[in-house]
Amino acid sequence: MAPLLIALPIVIASGLLSEMLARKAYPMARILGPLLVLGIVSACGLEIQTPPPLKLLCSYVLGVYFGLSFTRETMRRIRSMLAPALLVIAWYVAITLGYGVLLANWTFLDQSTSFLAVLPGGIAEANILAMDYQADMSVVTAFQMLRFVSIVLVIPLLVGFLPAGVRRRDGSEGARAAGTAVSQKTSRAWWLFFLMALPGSLVLTLIRFPAGALIGAMFTVTLGNLVLPVRIAAPPRGFYNAGQIVMGAIIGTSFTLASLRNIAALVLPILAITLLIFATSGMLAWILSRLFRRTYLSALLAVIPGGLSAMVILAGEMRQNVPLVATIQTLRLLTAVLLIPVVYSLVL
Repeated sequence: MAPLLIALPIVIASGLLSEMLARKAYPMARILGPLLVLGIVSACGLEIQTPPPLKLLCSYVLGVYFGLSFTRETMRRIRSMLAPALLVIAWYVAITLGYGVLLANWTFLDQSTSFLAVLPGGIAEANILAMDYQADMSVVTAFQMLRFVSIVLVIPLLVGFLPAGVRRRDGSEGARAAGTAVSQKTSRAWWLFFLMALPGSLVLTLIRFPAGALIGAMFTVTLGNLVLPVRIAAPPRGFYNAGQIVMGAIIGTSFTLASLRNIAALVLPILAITLLIFATSGMLAWILSRLFRRTYLSALLAVIPGGLSAMVILAGEMRQNVPLVATIQTLRLLTAVLLIPVVYSLVL
C-alpha cells in the first residue's frame, strides 16, 4: 500500500484535474479526473487502497442526490406514461439479463461482472453495485464508458443523416410540463435530506442488501420528496461533486496491469455489446414512436442508455420532447439501481 505522503498528493492532483475538466464542460469530468490519474498510478504498480468506510460514505452521498431526481412531478409524469414506462422497464430487464448471460458465456468474465458491464445505469451506479457484488470494476468501467461516450458522440452525428420527418420538432408537452410545478412552501434545511437518508442507508447496509448504502439513501430521500408537505431546498452541489471525485478514485484504484490486459482482450466483446445496445434501442424507439405517437428521435433519446443529463440536454437542443426523455431516462436509472439487481439476485 502506498504511504500516505505519496498517496495524498496523488489524490489531490486527481481532484484538481477533475475540476479542470469540469470547467471545460467535459462529460463526467469529476469521475474521469481521479479515474485517469489513479488508474495510471495503480496500473504502474503503486497500490492505493480505498478504505471501506469511504466507499460506504460515497454511496450514501450519491444516493441522496440520486433520490432528489424523483419528485412529485416526476412520479406524476411516470403515471401519465404508464404504458411506455412498463414496456421500457421490461426491455431494460430483459436485455440486461440476456446480454449478461451472452457476455458470461462468450468471455472469461464471471456472471456478476458480465451483468454489471451491461447494466443500463451509469458508471457511478454500476460501480457502486460492483463493490457489493465483488465484480471487476475496471472491466465494468470500460464497458460503461465506451457505451456512454459512443452514444454522446454518435447520436448528434446520426441526427444529421435522419430524414426530416424523423427530426421534426416534438416539444408539444414541454410548456405544459413546465407549468405543473407543485405549490409548496420551501425550507432551506437541506441537511434534512442527509438525515432522512441515514436510517435507510444503515438498515440496508446492515442486512447486506446489494448497494444498500446507495439504495437505502435513494429510497428514503425519494419517499421524503413525495410525502413531506414542505419542499426542502436541494443540498449544495459541492457534496455531489465530492462524491463523484471519490467514486472516480475508487474506480481508478481498481485498475491493475492484469485488469488492463483483460480489457485489451475484451475489445471485440465491448464493441459488439455496444453495437447491440444501439440496435435494440433503435428498435424499441421505433415501437414507442409508433404505439404512442411520438417522434422517433424523442423516443430514441428517451430509451437509449446514455445518461440522464446528457440525453435531456440533447433533447432540448434538438427540440424534442424533454419531459418524455427526462421521465423515461429517470425510470431507467430507477430500474437499473433498484429493480434489476433484485431480479438478478432471484434469477441468476
